[in-house]
Amino acid sequence: MKNKPLKLVTFIVIAFLVSCSANKELIGKEKTEFGDVKFYVENDLKNSYYKKRVLAIFQNSIFYSFYSNEIVKTKKNNEGLIYTLTFGEIPKELNQPRYFQKLSRIDSLILTKGDKVLDSLEWNNYKKSKGASGFIIEVN
Repeated sequence: MKNKPLKLVTFIVIAFLVSCSANKELIGKEKTEFGDVKFYVENDLKNSYYKKRVLAIFQNSIFYSFYSNEIVKTKKNNEGLIYTLTFGEIPKELNQPRYFQKLSRIDSLILTKGDKVLDSLEWNNYKKSKGASGFIIEVN
């Protein structure tokens, strides 16, 4: 019986140390009509240009990254493509399905929730999705 409290305390200490060393912190989870969305704050990114971001993960397959100057979407099943959120009128040469993707209902829902997360964190200098027209598709 004496070992049980010791094991419990040891487990709690190890879990605390591991969670402190992780650079991704879950800050919210929402159920939508389309599926679950998890929101994380990531710090100390390996990319020297970005130090932190808000990351929204939909159904563990679509990733929305909110940065200071842009919002991008990637898909687990197609990691070679990057979808960069764009605003305003799309040039005619880009207004084709292989270059441009209009916002879907789930995109709009997640982007709106992401804006609210940024507001709640008071990250006022981060890109918001208001007025977005869709995603420009680029090969990574």
